Amino acid sequence: MDIHTHAHLDRLRARLLALRRELFAELGDAPRPQDAAMQAPDAKDFKDLAQRDALSRLAEVRERRELSELEAVEAALQRMDGEDYGDCCDCGEPIGLPRLLLMPMAIRCAPCQQRLEEDMRLGHRPAGAALHRHPA
Repeated sequence: MDIHTHAHLDRLRARLLALRRELFAELGDAPRPQDAAMQAPDAKDFKDLAQRDALSRLAEVRERRELSELEAVEAALQRMDGEDYGDCCDCGEPIGLPRLLLMPMAIRCAPCQQRLEEDMRLGHRPAGAALHRHPA
């Protein structure tokens, strides 16, 4: 873990806890997919059915995104408790503090994340947690 002071760790934990509260609030306030479909006007034609379907799908996508982000926050808090927080899951090197301050639930250092995104852009299947060492 490349976090030099407890103040940084406390700041990151506070940020993660704030994100968790926000996500719980958003999930609690968000209409469920079936609720979104019910809010659409009664279906009278194909346009109404399409609108109802679009609202339902949009609500599903939003809920899945928020649940995924909540899982990432929870996982980051667990890594923090287990002292694995701040280490790249691919290469094992420390994730830089500036990256963690921007994205406290990051699991990869910037070089490994860039490599993963490039592989995905090129249509390559990620190799998983292959240990890639990069220069310090």
